[in-house]
Amino acid sequence: MSLINICTAAILLFAAPVLAQDFNTPNDRLEPGVVYQSEKIVNFNDWMRASPEEGALLNRYPGFVQQKTKKAVLEDGSNEYVIRMYVSRNKFIVNKPANQITFNHILNLQAIKAAEPAFVDHKVITTAQVVSEDPAKAEKWGYINDPARKWCSGNVLCVQMRFNFSIIVRGVIAGYNLKKTSDSEPHQGHVDMQLEASTMTPAHLTGQNGEILKRVTGIPTPAQAGVIQTTFYASDYFEYGKVVTVVQDNPTRPGTSIVTAIYAIGLKDKMIKKMEAMSPIRINDIISGTSIIRGSRGPEKGFGPYTRDLTKTLMMTLK
Repeated sequence: MSLINICTAAILLFAAPVLAQDFNTPNDRLEPGVVYQSEKIVNFNDWMRASPEEGALLNRYPGFVQQKTKKAVLEDGSNEYVIRMYVSRNKFIVNKPANQITFNHILNLQAIKAAEPAFVDHKVITTAQVVSEDPAKAEKWGYINDPARKWCSGNVLCVQMRFNFSIIVRGVIAGYNLKKTSDSEPHQGHVDMQLEASTMTPAHLTGQNGEILKRVTGIPTPAQAGVIQTTFYASDYFEYGKVVTVVQDNPTRPGTSIVTAIYAIGLKDKMIKKMEAMSPIRINDIISGTSIIRGSRGPEKGFGPYTRDLTKTLMMTLK
């Protein structure tokens, strides 16, 4: 959903081993070739209250909120469709100053395909092809629209792609009836996604926004460049995904820089509750990659390993 984003197969095979260490490791102790990561699972509203700057930075669009239900209340007494957020903060060191690093090389269709090899059917799309712009689908998907601007407008790259679940995962989902379908509607064995990616403008990097980036990354130097990737549409299971990546000079080691990539993956809480009630599958296991529905590629391998792999790929391209 990604989460943005943020080519690979050959690089991963021949790259030096990358270990996962604590994201909160002090900047003066960061070592080259290591991804430093922290993870958390939190309900969307709790996230916005506890981490308002991080939440605003990684929201689907400014001001997006959980949707009210058409019913008075859901089974749990809520009147909103709750979103469960997986948030992964990752950073690594690069042996060159931040002003020598750009992200333009990853903002094209071939780079997206290489960074997301588990996905298929990649194609560049325009605003007219955004699912919520289809009059037949606007009632269901209109809530994903940013009131301030249309998706895929302006100087951005927009891509549509599909993730096909593996045979094992499809079997488990169907076997536990985790996806409600009618007799005439076969189980959907894939997720279609649409994403928008762009480099950060000076307005993102300076002034109040620049100060927010410093606080969210925990690095006191100005952000020199960055990328925003928003998976604004996912046909099922996921609510949305977003990746924000920035590069800043390393304040403790002149001539080097620190790249921070923060991933937010929103999951439909109603699906999680159904899954946990009807099967032995637990969301924490899915995230860690120890679930019975884990696969060997993409998000199926676990959100933690998946976001580390994306970060590792990015690190290799910036060496």
